[in-house]
Amino acid sequence: MKRIITIINYLFLILLFINLSFSFNTVNIEDFKIVNNDENLNYIFPKPKFVTFQASRGDPKNINEFDAKRPFIELTNETKIKFQNDEKSSSSSSSSSSSSSNQQNKKHWNENDIEHIKKYYQYLFKVYPIREQSNIFKEIIINNKNNYENTTGTTYTIEIIKIPTLSEKDYKSTHKNTIPFGSNENYEIISSQYGITIYVNSKFGVLHALKSLFQSGNLVLSNNYNYNNNDKKEKENKQRSDNNKIKKLYFYNYPFSIVDKPRLNYRGLLIDTGRHYLSVEYIKQIITSMSLLKMNALHWHITDDQSFPLEIPEYPLLYRKGSNHLGYIHNFISTTNRNNKTNEEQKQQQQQQQQQQQQQQQQQHLNYYKLRDIKEIIKHGEFMGVRIIPEIDLPGHTLSWGKAYPELVCSCPNYLEKRRNPINGEYTFSAPLDPSNDLVYTIIESILKTVKSVFTDPYLHLGFDEIPFDCWIENSELVSKMFQKYNLSSPSKYLSFFLKKVNQILSNLKNNNNDNNNNNNNNNNNNSSILMWEDIIPMLDSIDQDEYLLNKNDKRDIIFQLWKGRDEYDRFLLKNKKPFIYSFGNYLDPSYQSCNTFSECLFKQQELIEEFEKSKLLIGMEACAWEMIPYGDIKSIEKDGISKHDRGYPDRVWSRLLGIAEKMWFKPIFSFNETDNKQLTQSIKDQIKENSITRAKYFIKILDLIIQNQNLIDSSKLNKII
Repeated sequence: MKRIITIINYLFLILLFINLSFSFNTVNIEDFKIVNNDENLNYIFPKPKFVTFQASRGDPKNINEFDAKRPFIELTNETKIKFQNDEKSSSSSSSSSSSSSNQQNKKHWNENDIEHIKKYYQYLFKVYPIREQSNIFKEIIINNKNNYENTTGTTYTIEIIKIPTLSEKDYKSTHKNTIPFGSNENYEIISSQYGITIYVNSKFGVLHALKSLFQSGNLVLSNNYNYNNNDKKEKENKQRSDNNKIKKLYFYNYPFSIVDKPRLNYRGLLIDTGRHYLSVEYIKQIITSMSLLKMNALHWHITDDQSFPLEIPEYPLLYRKGSNHLGYIHNFISTTNRNNKTNEEQKQQQQQQQQQQQQQQQQQHLNYYKLRDIKEIIKHGEFMGVRIIPEIDLPGHTLSWGKAYPELVCSCPNYLEKRRNPINGEYTFSAPLDPSNDLVYTIIESILKTVKSVFTDPYLHLGFDEIPFDCWIENSELVSKMFQKYNLSSPSKYLSFFLKKVNQILSNLKNNNNDNNNNNNNNNNNNSSILMWEDIIPMLDSIDQDEYLLNKNDKRDIIFQLWKGRDEYDRFLLKNKKPFIYSFGNYLDPSYQSCNTFSECLFKQQELIEEFEKSKLLIGMEACAWEMIPYGDIKSIEKDGISKHDRGYPDRVWSRLLGIAEKMWFKPIFSFNETDNKQLTQSIKDQIKENSITRAKYFIKILDLIIQNQNLIDSSKLNKII
């Protein structure tokens, strides 16, 4: 019987797709209006690819008989979860595969994944908020109460079926299905009178499916649940039984189906602890928030000129002297509260902040990340389905290294003095490593060995941005040594020399790890893909580009991150077929790379993404939260002494990140290119924008209730979602 129901639901989906395909070229504004406003399935965030459901037919104030008697599905934290393998699909896939062992891994659920999924399901029941329910839902529960309680033998289940649809290419790109990367995050949900069936090809798809389920249903506290609050006796019974109530997740609009997959493989957020220390718990809450937004990669910019907050056991002075050596972000920039305060109150607040910064500087040994802290963060990321990708910025942005070992950093006082301004003081000072000093490479090897020993992701970001050639040129001792010892006479050649040295270090570490960990299949970082900011491309001449960026003599993948615009895509990446991550237009701090409203962050780059997708080189996008502070109501005075901008996570990040997250996940079924799509009128655009804003406001309240930290998320400030 269950198989028949499933087949019927599949036929229903097929008819839907046929209907969509015939109506694809017919765009009508009515197709984009939210009807049945009480249906939670309208508000899943980010927007799924396809959602179909049995919508309510009646006015909540005058509910009709059909809706009042509609049956529903009930799930609890004790609902049985069954894990199945689609043997038919498995056998057909394996017969055409050249690697039976890979297919075997694709086919079957392993015990670790099963345990992970069960724990995540329990986690959602624990943290997901009880919400005020619609009148339709209340009436359905009341009218079905007696019928439901007299029903015996109905046991609702969640059945999770693994379909091995990954190609060998996708299996490789997901590192044997161990990291979330687009193709292994798809899911389909089909409901029936017996419960919920989920079709996926990895645990990551299951995590996304469960998140969508909890947004789709009605979560209530229930024992013998009844909304008839006019009955005094029932009110008393309810109060007496509150302690015994449990959470139940109801679905009253079945049959419903959700077919979903991410638009982009990589959907990232950068956090910056090189400018401001973020507590371990705060980072974990950021990861949780990302996961609920179906983002899959945290790019952790750990070090910078202002701080080296990372434990390196072999060189403890790096973090003991280098962590937060300039205090916290904008240590020399005045900050003011957004609230209406007198000048005297603002002055007192600034004095308090300065005192706090001084105290924090005195305790700066606490303001770095121990290796056990990193392991805790990575473990939380793995549970949430979010990758943790470290960045150690080289060879620029390394002034903090010199606080412990001055000889590591190139001395260039004239260059630094040019960067000084009365507002920022030394905060914007930036100096590169000295490529002529052998100790530099010894310490880099120790740092990278530590990083690769604790971080498990196959991606490693090495920076290579904003390298000040002028600083190298100013240092006559460096220039002389590089020429006499290595016959190198230009900063571009210094950089290629440095890059060659770093590549050799990585190769040695890889070989050592392979020798020591032949039986360790869980650590993916032996096959690291190196990420670099785009700055490295024009800094090298064409010969060195071929040698070090195009993998002519190295099988290691290099992925470039574009933050200045599309110029390097047009000039270098497209011609050489190099993969990239796009961040321009997705910065969350105040800069020319930022998007400034929810709508701008969501819609402005749609045509650009369509173009990049055609090249098949875009692996994803990344929002960047540079120089952000872990509390709200803070504005910074920028270096011009006039401009003031929000710097707090709750003020600046979420109104923008929601738009970016949806842009990265959901691919519209129509083109945003007006040349290709003449029917995309302004009224349709306005309706789509209105729907997106409605869903975002609906979701941020849920996120706020789950995180419960207004120093990170404060939904009351999300009136900026426009």
